[in-house]
Amino acid sequence: MLEIGATSVNTIKILLRSKIAFVVSTASLSLFLFFNFDLANASPNHLLATNPVSVKSQNNNDFDNDGLTDLEEQKLGTERYLADTDGDGISDGIEVGNNPFRPLNHDNDQRIDALDSDDDNDGLPTVFEQQQDSDNDGIPDYLDTDSDNDGISDGEEAGMTLQDSDHDGIDNLVDVDNTGSEDKNGDGINDQFHFPDRNKNGKPDFLDKDIRYSKVKIPSDNILTQLEKNTNIPKTSNNKISPTKDQDHDGIPDAIEIKIGTNPKQRDSDNDLVPDAIEIGLILEYPQDTDHDGIIDALDDDDDNDGILTRNEDPNRDGSPANDDIDNDGVPNYQDANDDGDMTITRDESSTLDTDKDGVLDYLDKDDGVDRSLARLKKEKS
Repeated sequence: MLEIGATSVNTIKILLRSKIAFVVSTASLSLFLFFNFDLANASPNHLLATNPVSVKSQNNNDFDNDGLTDLEEQKLGTERYLADTDGDGISDGIEVGNNPFRPLNHDNDQRIDALDSDDDNDGLPTVFEQQQDSDNDGIPDYLDTDSDNDGISDGEEAGMTLQDSDHDGIDNLVDVDNTGSEDKNGDGINDQFHFPDRNKNGKPDFLDKDIRYSKVKIPSDNILTQLEKNTNIPKTSNNKISPTKDQDHDGIPDAIEIKIGTNPKQRDSDNDLVPDAIEIGLILEYPQDTDHDGIIDALDDDDDNDGILTRNEDPNRDGSPANDDIDNDGVPNYQDANDDGDMTITRDESSTLDTDKDGVLDYLDKDDGVDRSLARLKKEKS
């Protein structure tokens, strides 16, 4: 029996009765092939001369050009017709690594990176992180649980819920099956989703090292007991403070509300028409403070410090400032220091004048007829 076995992508060894007879150079054979020969009068030279190896294995093909052969993809469970099986923006070849027999699995979750929607298990899908290295630590963002190196995981800063109700691998926060939002490209992710960007510099918080949070820790039992004594909550067994109890049913545990100063029995602690749950934000342990004035939004009557009270930033007059975004920049007016998106911040525009008499107040009118650049230049010269 003559056994031809591939030892690398460039050479194969032909074994005769368990001894190496000769080596043939090739760039195409990747399978072990078996042939039966009458070896009575055969010799290595005879075999080489009369039976040259010129077989090209179809299993060495790479249909999707991802750097993995079709055979390797079959064994790994990846798709040979898709260069990016898990649809996370990183090709299978990169995610598998240099050795297909030991595919990469950075978070050790029993799902190789090429089949994992969150390669570093930080709660933020790989598709949102990609291969850049934001903090220059030598680890690409999609494998770095803290891409901006600020001590807070990407998933926490991005506001991920870490819940997947329909088990499709997409966090409820961005899953169109959960939000009912638009999904033109069919990837299952809300096209209109914007990550938290507290300083409005165009860089999401999970990539912005300049963003600093003041973490609120859930109090221990003995601290809860002391908190009970210092609040006006009736001292009954039903109203006992606990890490999970939520008297106003706003999704924020009483223990957290008392710790940060909001009212555990009132859904809108500052009465600005925006519920605490929205103003605190997606990360309960890091309540939002949009204008960085030391007062969290849930207790601030002017969240963006633009001179317009939050409750009055409701141009459509539906009773909720949370759904008003005049300049369509993804930031609601009550958190937007430049409501109309022109060259002048809201505080420097009039909240009562309508210069061009078009029925829209200047601070909400991108084209209000006022040459702000000229006015500012004159002011600077004076």
